[in-house]
Amino acid sequence: MIRIGGLIDGWIADVWQLTTTHTIRMPCGAIHSYNGVCMPRVKISMPEEFLFTMRYPVGISDLNYAKHLNSVAMVHIVHEARLQFLANLGFTEANIFGLGMVVTDLAVDYRSESFANDLLIIDVGVGRFNRYGCDICFQITNSALDRVVCNAKMGVVFFDFDKHKIALVPKAFRELLGQNEDSL
Repeated sequence: MIRIGGLIDGWIADVWQLTTTHTIRMPCGAIHSYNGVCMPRVKISMPEEFLFTMRYPVGISDLNYAKHLNSVAMVHIVHEARLQFLANLGFTEANIFGLGMVVTDLAVDYRSESFANDLLIIDVGVGRFNRYGCDICFQITNSALDRVVCNAKMGVVFFDFDKHKIALVPKAFRELLGQNEDSL
């Protein structure tokens, strides 16, 4: 197990990555390692609606030694989808109503393989707003097979880079995405 941690103005953003060497998938959906420790799979809730769609052709550089889409490429793909989603709204991650957006965590639930020349459809939505941020959710589908490749989510917070402090979600951003303060 690898722990990656980052400190953002006193907030700890931990991402846990399970190594898949020496593991067996159990019928219940848990991962059981050879040393007897049983760990549940990541469960990602998708929003009721998606607000943006991006297409991504899988390239040869996106493949691993088994010739299917590798996990590092998927991180790049969801990062690109987040940036394009923000651009579609007229923002950059450095300027959303004067604030920046910082990723605090990332989870990916892989469902099926994808190979070179597959066209992925990445649907992007938002959910789980709190005072300082929200989850940006991604459903990645293989267009030819109409099969979900993975679901992913990025936890993000708003950040005032001038003050070097976490900031409240801009009211105008919440309203733009159809989220009112009652949903917090």
